[in-house]
Amino acid sequence: MELYKNINSEKLFIHLETTNDNEALFITPENEIKQLRLEFFEYWMDEDISSLLSQNLVTESQLLKYDKHKAGQSDRRIEDVVSLYNNLSLKLQIKFDKEERIPELKEIWASFERLSKYEITMFYLRFLSEEQLSEVSNKATELLNNRGLNNP
Repeated sequence: MELYKNINSEKLFIHLETTNDNEALFITPENEIKQLRLEFFEYWMDEDISSLLSQNLVTESQLLKYDKHKAGQSDRRIEDVVSLYNNLSLKLQIKFDKEERIPELKEIWASFERLSKYEITMFYLRFLSEEQLSEVSNKATELLNNRGLNNP
């Protein structure tokens, strides 16, 4: 999480994303998402979240909004790749599955490479059958139980 200090108010804003050269989306101290000019901000050194909360530099509601925004971005990136994949011919889907780098797959590879490891996992999970998903779930439960991390 990146924090920026407003040079006028000296309050901290949570940076969500840069929208162009001069502006970015921020979560304000009032817990609103606003697009603001970067020239009015300076980068603030990262501190651990508990320290920021204990010093009242950010609020729980700001952190929740940050998490929700980031989760929504992740979902959109995954959906974009799923849509590109579904629009491929069966022949091109097979080539993509075999990780072939051909010009016809340039767009999907560009989107796919922007995914995090978690997002790539979620992308592939979308294509598993119910039986395969059940096997994955059972294996994950088994691993958690073996480590004593089972939840009731």
